[in-house]
Amino acid sequence: MLKGSDVKHSTPASPLPLVCSVDEMRALLGGIGTTKAFDLLRTGAVESVRIGARRMVKLESIHQFIENGGTGKNETVSNCFPDTGEG
Repeated sequence: MLKGSDVKHSTPASPLPLVCSVDEMRALLGGIGTTKAFDLLRTGAVESVRIGARRMVKLESIHQFIENGGTGKNETVSNCFPDTGEG
């Protein structure tokens, strides 16, 4: 017969976070600098929300940024290379 102390209670799995801090974003993106991190947020390449006084970065936006090859939503890789008129 089982005693109360023999019964193991399962705990629900922790939900995945939806946001992270700017410092955590910097680490996730390979240790980019603070200036570059805030440039990504300012231009909208990576989305964030304010929660109280804190700026929190949407993890989904970081994943999207990486999937887009490190470009923002409205940028394309071809926009990174100006047309020089050569060739």
